[in-house]
Amino acid sequence: MHRHVKIVVVGGVARPQSYEHIGPLADASLAQTNLDVMFLGVVDLDLEHGATAAHEGEASVDRQLAGRAGRVVVPTDHSKLGRSALARICSIDEVDVLLTDRPAQARRAAGRRGLLTSGRVSRRPECGGPVNKAQGAGLWVAVTSGSGL
Repeated sequence: MHRHVKIVVVGGVARPQSYEHIGPLADASLAQTNLDVMFLGVVDLDLEHGATAAHEGEASVDRQLAGRAGRVVVPTDHSKLGRSALARICSIDEVDVLLTDRPAQARRAAGRRGLLTSGRVSRRPECGGPVNKAQGAGLWVAVTSGSGL
């Protein structure tokens, strides 16, 4: 473990299908937590419906974490873009960075609302500009206009 990284385990009931911790105990521990960056796994991501999950308990925990994070990063592949699942986590406006394997698809969707810009992201992006270009990086990034990257 890296000495500058702290891993916090949230309490709650573990879902048998995924071992995610959900419920009132998870809610209570999250109320006392602040995050610099949250990497949010989603089932689907849509401009109208936002980030979504298949289970409402998972969405509730993710929603709380996203609300307590300084920056929300959604790493997802193209198959999840433009679709929505049962439970909403947060709106697209609450997502600061979208990492995806198909930038053109993200740009087309974003262009309709003017929310995102895109470009290559490095393994160690430098802060300062809206988008960081890199050499040989395999991921693409779409950054919301208010993210301050």
